[in-house]
Amino acid sequence: MSVLYILVAIAGGAIFGYMMHVWLISMQSYSGTLRIRKGEDKTVYSLELDESPDMLAYKPLVIFKVDTDLSGNSGRE
Repeated sequence: MSVLYILVAIAGGAIFGYMMHVWLISMQSYSGTLRIRKGEDKTVYSLELDESPDMLAYKPLVIFKVDTDLSGNSGRE
């Protein structure tokens, strides 16, 4: 019976750890958005920053959210 308690504790800890990992990733703040728009003859990439570029120079890690509009593209290239 004690083995069952140990297995439940290990499984519960693993599930809790995974949930905390997902929550921490979702709480990371983005420094801007990378927008990708595919047209007939070209793909346009634009970067919209949420803060000054001078402030980004001092950050050890910069995270951008990616926003794509590839609805006209049936498959990946």
